[in-house]
Amino acid sequence: MALKGYPLLIRYQKRLLILAAAIFTAEAIFLSMIKFDWIADVIWDTAYIIPWHMIDYYALLLTGPVVVILLYRMRKQTQKAMAAAFLLTAGAVLIHYFTYNSFTLAETVTFLFSMIGTVLYMICRGMFAGNKRRLLIQAAAGGVVLLLFYGMLPGQSRYFQAFVNPEANAYDTLSDSYNGVLIQELLSKSPLAGRISLTPEELMEYGTGEWYFSYGDAREAAAEGKKPFSEHHRSIFRSDPSDVTLWNILPQHYANNYLLAVFILQFGWLTGILFLTIMAAFYAVLFSCIRRIHGALAGAVSFHCGLCLLFQSVLYILGNFGFQYGSFTNLPMVSEGSISILVNMLLLGFIFSAYRYDRVIDAPACGQRSSAV
Repeated sequence: MALKGYPLLIRYQKRLLILAAAIFTAEAIFLSMIKFDWIADVIWDTAYIIPWHMIDYYALLLTGPVVVILLYRMRKQTQKAMAAAFLLTAGAVLIHYFTYNSFTLAETVTFLFSMIGTVLYMICRGMFAGNKRRLLIQAAAGGVVLLLFYGMLPGQSRYFQAFVNPEANAYDTLSDSYNGVLIQELLSKSPLAGRISLTPEELMEYGTGEWYFSYGDAREAAAEGKKPFSEHHRSIFRSDPSDVTLWNILPQHYANNYLLAVFILQFGWLTGILFLTIMAAFYAVLFSCIRRIHGALAGAVSFHCGLCLLFQSVLYILGNFGFQYGSFTNLPMVSEGSISILVNMLLLGFIFSAYRYDRVIDAPACGQRSSAV
């Protein structure tokens, strides 16, 4: 019988650990080449053909379950396991942050919170030897240090400000912060049921950005209650006022990045609430299945995969309400893209196959042989 999902992960765990180590090493070398300007422009130009940051996005998410297995194998050596969890998480964050900057903020945060949550879960399940309360305090302190460390990285204050207060960073109609402000404005005008109603004049102002920006100087813009356009602003909106529709004024890639917002704008807030209710029910059922998994390792791997899916969804929903952090995440199993669907289905498959095989397949502690009944 062919191995699938979780059994496959356990059977080839050593090879996957080696592969994960090779990926991290390659990225560390790549980071060094960037720092010392050893990369030719022709290599950077391949980013327009090969989306390296998107490949890295999913490589990082799939590395998590492998790291969880490593920590589980080190469960008898508690302090080494805690140190490994801290150092591997910090190393992954550093490498991805400095290699791709804002392109991978969302998945870096997803990985960071998923690892912290998984380590706390493993301690609560009693997987590590030692006093549970002391280990929880130690892990929580390590998680706080990691979050503070992440928050102090160069540029984080700007990214965080753009996330919590997009208006302060909206200086051009092409910026992500402006997209957030525009979505918030449109959502505020959406009815409880039915499509948003806008006049042709309003549609034109939203399309050009003149509802929010002014071509005058700072004093004139302030008098109008607006912001002045950036000196580098260039208008790309060329639609005729009589032909402008809602689809012309929405941010680029709205059909993929703003799916929830588009539902609300098209059908009203009740539809958006229904959308969120369905998502909440999905995760309630998913974590209910994870909670019923008896095997320690199966539960840890499943919990980590569930957190990866959950945090992607949370960041996606926040982005749809105008609070975008870094680049947009994908909505698992919904957003378009073959790689996105494949990787998130793999994470979901790990959960359900772990639920099925949790009593018969386990990974030994370091120095022991694997056993499967």
